[in-house]
Amino acid sequence: MITHNPWPKLLLRFAILLLVAFFSGVFFQKALLFSFIALIIISVWQFYNLFLLEKWLRKSRRIAPPEGSGIWGSMFDQIYKLRRRDKKRSNNLASIIKRFESSALALPDGVISINKNKGMEWWNKHAAKMFGFKWPHDKGQRVDNLIRIPEFTNYYRSGEHGEPINIDSPVNAEIKLEIRIVEYGKKQQLLIARDISELMKLQQIRRDFVANVSHELRTPLTVLHGTAEILSDAREDIPEDLHSSLDLLEQQSARMASLVNDLLTLSRLEAGTNVDDEELLPIKEMIEQLRYEAEILSGDRGHVVRTEVDTELGLKGNQGEITSCFSNLISNAIRYSPDGGEVVIRWYKDGNTACFEVQDSGIGIAPEHVARLTERFYRVDVGRSRSTGGTGLGLAIVKRILIRHNGKLDIKSEVGKGSAFCCCFMQ
Repeated sequence: MITHNPWPKLLLRFAILLLVAFFSGVFFQKALLFSFIALIIISVWQFYNLFLLEKWLRKSRRIAPPEGSGIWGSMFDQIYKLRRRDKKRSNNLASIIKRFESSALALPDGVISINKNKGMEWWNKHAAKMFGFKWPHDKGQRVDNLIRIPEFTNYYRSGEHGEPINIDSPVNAEIKLEIRIVEYGKKQQLLIARDISELMKLQQIRRDFVANVSHELRTPLTVLHGTAEILSDAREDIPEDLHSSLDLLEQQSARMASLVNDLLTLSRLEAGTNVDDEELLPIKEMIEQLRYEAEILSGDRGHVVRTEVDTELGLKGNQGEITSCFSNLISNAIRYSPDGGEVVIRWYKDGNTACFEVQDSGIGIAPEHVARLTERFYRVDVGRSRSTGGTGLGLAIVKRILIRHNGKLDIKSEVGKGSAFCCCFMQ
């Protein structure tokens, strides 16, 4: 970098040259001619150095600058230093890009780099195999124009990429892909595609196993529970010391029957992704019926059940599934609220979302448990859950029903103050 100002010295030289030319011209009585010649010499010197600079920048492959003196020598040296610095930065950047590409090529997942204009800049070989991209023909194309799958297009253009989406590979429908989009830099994106075909097969095997076992257990459990009820009706003819065993048999057979029914329900919900028989639901009547059933479930415990319903707000869906979803949340609120506690059922609109909310005054849930509540058989307090008669599948069923209806479950809870479970449906 130039640390001193070269202009005073340069101007002084020009002034001296012009003065010498002027006085020489006076001596020879040709002052204007000598001054004009001096200006031509200065201009030629400037144009010569400018020519050297332009030729060096345009044609020369050499890093070293041309020879120069005065201000031009300083400029050549400064440009030389800038070129060396830029070359070093370019080499470092090229090295970083090469390392990134090498790392991305080594990943088992497909990786696509997308610029701020939504054009694809680069992708690895796994992405090319998963989506059928061709380099460089598809470079610069919008990814949502090449992956013509409605679910992906809606997901990509929505801008909401917090959760991944599962789609079939456009090249091979037997390949199942999990797509995740990560934002970085200045409106740039990384699209990461993972082959989850084997995982999906294992999940399907697990679902089929649970469904088959549950189905096979249903008939013997029904017989067992029916036999227990018959024996209970004939209690007078059974020795008194067997009454407690009979009660236990009836209680546990009923619990197993409920568990099997819930497993079958969950398997049925997981088998399909869309609701085929949607209808406009009579929400007001459904909530009133659910309130009545909640009061019956409460019995002598004396819970106060209130409803706040927006009668103008409608919802389309499968009435059986939605009723099961709402009923699960309300029964949980009754079970986990203390005697005399309040349960509030709300149906309201929040922006573009229809919300069904159940708020209780129960024991509340610690934050570390909230994210796992919709997992199968997950229990915050195993002993309390079993004593209240739950199967551990209620919230898993709620989650699957909401997914089928393009909804989601929002849970807010505070230990010692209660919980609020809200089903959110996009309108």
